[in-house]
Amino acid sequence: MITDNCMLRYLNNTENSEDNPNENFAREFFELFTIGKGPQIGPGDYTNYTEDDIVAAARLLTGFRIRGQRDNIDPETMIPHGFANPARHDDMPKKFSDKFGGTEIPGSSDVTGMWAELAALVDMTFAQNETARNFCRRVYRYFVSRNITDEIENDIIGPLADTFIAADFEIKPVLEQLFQSQHFFDMDDSDNADEIIGGIIKSPMELVLQSLSFYEIPLPDPLTQTDIYFQFYNRGVVQRMFAQANMPLFFPPDVAGYPGNYQSPDFHRQWFNSSTIVARYKLPEMLLSGRFTIGGSPNQPLGIKLDIASWIKNSGVISDATDPYVLVQDLLVYMLPESTDNDRFNYFYITIFLDNLPPADWTYEWQNYLNTGDDTEVKIPLERLINSIMYSAEYQLF
Repeated sequence: MITDNCMLRYLNNTENSEDNPNENFAREFFELFTIGKGPQIGPGDYTNYTEDDIVAAARLLTGFRIRGQRDNIDPETMIPHGFANPARHDDMPKKFSDKFGGTEIPGSSDVTGMWAELAALVDMTFAQNETARNFCRRVYRYFVSRNITDEIENDIIGPLADTFIAADFEIKPVLEQLFQSQHFFDMDDSDNADEIIGGIIKSPMELVLQSLSFYEIPLPDPLTQTDIYFQFYNRGVVQRMFAQANMPLFFPPDVAGYPGNYQSPDFHRQWFNSSTIVARYKLPEMLLSGRFTIGGSPNQPLGIKLDIASWIKNSGVISDATDPYVLVQDLLVYMLPESTDNDRFNYFYITIFLDNLPPADWTYEWQNYLNTGDDTEVKIPLERLINSIMYSAEYQLF
C-alpha cells in the first residue's frame, strides 16, 4: 500500500524529499491506516504515537517515487508500485518515541537499504497490539455496531485482535471468527436494545447492490449493450443512487473516506439525513419503473427493470405465492433484519398488500396470472408491497 503508485501520488509522498520533507502520508499511515491516534495526552502527544514519530516516519519515507513505466509489479497484489530513489532519501537514523519502545531504524543510502527501512517501519508499527485492535474495531463498526463498550472491547475486540496477530495479519480468520460468533447474531445476551441485529444503517452502496442482488435483476452486458450499460451504471447508479445519497464514488470528502464509515460518534447514522433520504427512497420506484425518477430527465430509461411478478414466481424466495399471508411473511423474513410484531406485519399484509380486500381476491388473481401470463392485476399490490417494505425504516438497516 505504501509504495502503490496511486497512494504515492494521492498523499503526496512522491514529493517527499530529504531537503523538503512532506509529512502527509506519514501522518495518515499512523492515524488512518494502522495504529490510530487514541486520545490526545498533551501537545503533539497522542496515546499511540507522537508528532515526533510522524516526523521520523516522514524522513524514512523520503525518496519513494512514482514509477511511470509501471514495470515494478508487486508480487502479492500484482499491481505496479513505485521505486526507491536514494538521491532523495534521508540516510540518517530515524529515532521513534517510547510509544514504539524507543526503536531506532538505521539510515541507508542505497535502494536495498531504503526497502529495509520501510519494512522495519511496518514491522515496528504492527508489533504494537493497538494496531491489531484498531483494525478489529473498524471491522466491528463496519459489520456490527458503532457502539463499543468496555465489555465488547475486552470480550470481542481483544480476541479478534489476537486472531489477527496469530494469523500474521490475514483478515479472513478475523471475519470468520466474528461472523460465526454468537455475538454477531445477538445471541450472547438478552439485551434487545444493544444494536446488534439491525444496528447499522446501510450505506448507499450496500442499499443499492444488495437490492440488485436480492432481486436478481439482469444487468446490461458491457460488451454487447455498451450504451445501456453506461446509462445504468453511470447515470443511474453512480450519479443518482450513490452521489445523490451522499456517496460520490471514488470522491470521498477527505482522505479518511466517507464520514459514515469513520466519523465518531455518529458513524453510519450520517448516511441518513434530510438531503439523502430522497435518493434512498426513490430506489424502489426506479427499479420497478425502469426509469430514473430523480434528477435531470427523470423519465429516461434506467436500463434495467424489476419484473416483480416474474421474480415472485421464479425466485424461490416465496414458498407459496398463492397464499398472500405466506407471501408477505416470506418477503419480510428475507428483506428486514428482524422479525416484525403483529401490528407491523398486519400493516404490510392487510393495509398495504391486500388493501383491506379479502385474501381470496389475491389468490384468484395470482392463479389467473399463472394461467394467462397477464400480470396486470397482480403487479399492482406487489409493487405497493415492495415500495412499502423498501421505504420502511427497517429496510434501511442490516
